[in-house]
Amino acid sequence: MQSVRSGRFWASSFAVVLAVTALAVLPSFGGSAVPSGPNPPLGVHLSYLDNPSTAVLTWHTSSAATSRADWGTAVGGPYPFTVAGTNYASPGGSFLHTVTLTGLTPGTRYYYRVGDATMASSYGEASFRAALVGGSTETFSFAASGVSPA
Repeated sequence: MQSVRSGRFWASSFAVVLAVTALAVLPSFGGSAVPSGPNPPLGVHLSYLDNPSTAVLTWHTSSAATSRADWGTAVGGPYPFTVAGTNYASPGGSFLHTVTLTGLTPGTRYYYRVGDATMASSYGEASFRAALVGGSTETFSFAASGVSPA
């Protein structure tokens, strides 16, 4: 058995263990945050903008679809807010989708789902907390992950 002593290896191993541990403790809100349907949304990603009342959801699908997001403040719905998104063909043969959520109240927890226009294919309910107003003294935590080049 060969011993690897690279500091980079140990740092990478630590990052993987940390990421897996962090993912294991994230709430599932009933386990409904899974892709379903014939053309399910994959790689759902939330981005914050400079304005705390706005967030952007992005995802991809294997075939063309009209994107939609529903959101509200109650777990399990109802979702009083609905918006259609923008859809792009990707050079890799998949399709990218983006939806902008507006009118968010800073610091409020929102529950959302994304999918096609009829929600026949969807990514079940997940949640996020809207960003805080700049200069706020309230605590706001988030997680980020990524892969560094070898």
